[in-house]
Amino acid sequence: MEINEKSRLLNRRNFLKKSGLGLLALSLGGTRLFARAASSTWNDVMELAINFEIKAQGRRPYVAVWVEDWTGSPVRTLELWMQHTKYLNHLRRWYNNERGNNRLISSVSSPTRRAGQYSMIWDGLDDNGQAVAAGEYYICVEYARENGPYHLVRGRVNLDTTDFAETFLGGSELGDVHVEFRTRA
Repeated sequence: MEINEKSRLLNRRNFLKKSGLGLLALSLGGTRLFARAASSTWNDVMELAINFEIKAQGRRPYVAVWVEDWTGSPVRTLELWMQHTKYLNHLRRWYNNERGNNRLISSVSSPTRRAGQYSMIWDGLDDNGQAVAAGEYYICVEYARENGPYHLVRGRVNLDTTDFAETFLGGSELGDVHVEFRTRA
């Protein structure tokens, strides 16, 4: 009986050891894949156009438009529309990523906007002005209105050298988000 329990224990240990080695191999493989993608920088003749509509009437919403890498880490904040920093935390995802970055907030923020169509261009640079790698990114548009609805549109795109256009569904007060990866005009 002791021998069976002991061998069973060893089998569990071996299983855990092998599982750990397998996870390590997967993580190293993922790192290699990321390193391969990172070696190819953004093609500087390309740009990403982001278009959306604000449908809300009444109080103007707070809006943040930014890009995240494939891990969900912020790469570039393109727009931040706010009135007072008091309600900035209503932009939950953006705020949790950028909290405490006063330099960024003061450099990209501008007043809130009325209902209407809006468009912006991402040139492939990060918040520090460095060119990013070609590869997978998330385009994020977050919308919050004081005592009103909250919307987050977050869509994955692959930014390499191929032109494309895609639409991500919005909400009741934030319309659909249209993105287009194209050659610069």
